[in-house]
Amino acid sequence: MTIGNKNSLYSIYFMVLAVIFLGFEFFRSGDFYIYLEASADLFSSENIFHKKYGTPPTFFYFGNPFLTSILRPFTLLPFHISAFIWKILNIFLLFKIFQFIEELLFQSHLKSAIRSKATLLLMLGSFFLVYSNLHLVQLTIVILFLCFESLNQTFHKKKPLLGGLLLGLAMCFKLTPIVFLPYLLYKQQWRSFNSALVVLFTAILIPSIYVGWELNLTLWQNWFSALTPENPDWATFDMNNRKNHGISAWLSTLFIANIEDNVVRFTHRRHLIDFGYTATKYLIYGGRVTLMLLTFYFLKNRKESDIKLKLFWEWSYLFLVIPLFFPQQRLYNFLFLLPALSYIIAYQIKKYTVKKKITWGLFLLFFLMLLFNLEILIGIFRKYLWYHKYMTYATFLLLGLLLYCKPGKFEKVTE
Repeated sequence: MTIGNKNSLYSIYFMVLAVIFLGFEFFRSGDFYIYLEASADLFSSENIFHKKYGTPPTFFYFGNPFLTSILRPFTLLPFHISAFIWKILNIFLLFKIFQFIEELLFQSHLKSAIRSKATLLLMLGSFFLVYSNLHLVQLTIVILFLCFESLNQTFHKKKPLLGGLLLGLAMCFKLTPIVFLPYLLYKQQWRSFNSALVVLFTAILIPSIYVGWELNLTLWQNWFSALTPENPDWATFDMNNRKNHGISAWLSTLFIANIEDNVVRFTHRRHLIDFGYTATKYLIYGGRVTLMLLTFYFLKNRKESDIKLKLFWEWSYLFLVIPLFFPQQRLYNFLFLLPALSYIIAYQIKKYTVKKKITWGLFLLFFLMLLFNLEILIGIFRKYLWYHKYMTYATFLLLGLLLYCKPGKFEKVTE
């Protein structure tokens, strides 16, 4: 496939996204509506953590005061117009994310003749992950872009201050990118680390300009309490919510009996054995510690590896950890798997080009792409897919492939 074909591929892909989400879903404001409702209340000096949102009001608000305050300009427009603008921004930033992957991975390690194939597989394999973000009008695309650009500025463009600023801004949207702070310390990127902390500290102060210091402090305290509720089981276990995924929801459904679906009363068994809440809690802690320790495997010095490829491999793991490690992860947060998926696609398609046969790795890649898009293919069964945490299983498969496809093996696949 030629470069012209690759450009046509981008044009078709983003045209389809524009038609669906800017055209057919023009009046859909999704979860962005909740953020805007809370922002309007914030500037009316209401405590946004003491009420419910949505239509009808059923959802507690979990956005932090800084994020809520900077969304104020969007509240001055009709909600569907604000959502339209936000979706345009998300589609543009998604294009920039694909550009990052193209420049940092595909162009450096794939011949031009197969880059279009890799891009096509990435678009197909991640379609549902992209769809869930744009359909729900979420924040994950913006956060992923900020993290990617932060790492790019810090490690490739040698602008650590700007890199840290962008990472700090990403953490101001949601705390999950905090996984990159210890990574910066390990890499001795002091200026990037310090500038990220400065941004975070500044973000805590900014809402006081609008609501006063006392209310601002109260809001931050309420926000932290909302993330760590009085009943620890809410944050540790499945919370009877079929929409939660990740390691805590997965283990709780396997080892605690009689956790029911919060919408549909499923009666079929999904736990292997009943360990009870206390034992399962320690299993979850053990799983998280394992993910933390596994980081050292990816950070291990491999002198034979190309530094750009090695860095992308490390970043892929850190992004992948986010939806696994943190509790209460929804399907749209699994967009953070995009870098790891692109790395595996590049590795397997390069290997296929050399060997001219379907290997077990390529078979697993196609199976993984199928798992990621099951809700589009068999959406009628989504209740069961959520109930059994299928996306967590898919993420573990991706993690296994990432562990196996080390940068040294990638480079030994010669054409």
